[in-house]
Amino acid sequence: MIDAHCQSLGQHFSPESGPTLVLRRKPLGTMPPAVVAQEVFEARLLAILDSPITSIETPTQGFDRKERALGNAIAELATEQARALVRRFEISFATDLMARKFRAMSEERQERLFAFLLHCANARVWSADETSS
Repeated sequence: MIDAHCQSLGQHFSPESGPTLVLRRKPLGTMPPAVVAQEVFEARLLAILDSPITSIETPTQGFDRKERALGNAIAELATEQARALVRRFEISFATDLMARKFRAMSEERQERLFAFLLHCANARVWSADETSS
């Protein structure tokens, strides 16, 4: 069975065009990417959300950079992890720091990133006999 999470599909996120499919060949015998530990992933998302806009970029460029970084981080999640993050953002408890910071982004950016997260959460897992038909 092939794990169809976003990274193995070669998904990349671009704010301008949304998710795009990039086909990549992996050398024979390579192992699938390890599942990112939840604490490490959460710290990474918070670091991206908290990263300052540099003095050499406009606010739009800075927020675009953050959106791309968040999209690329989401693309690395396994399907189950993406589903858990979807539920977490849907519930959005007041004490959940990451959900609060996600909701602080502009509505357009939230919608694009949430749509990409939903795409990653709904990635199908194909069996060998389904792909041969």
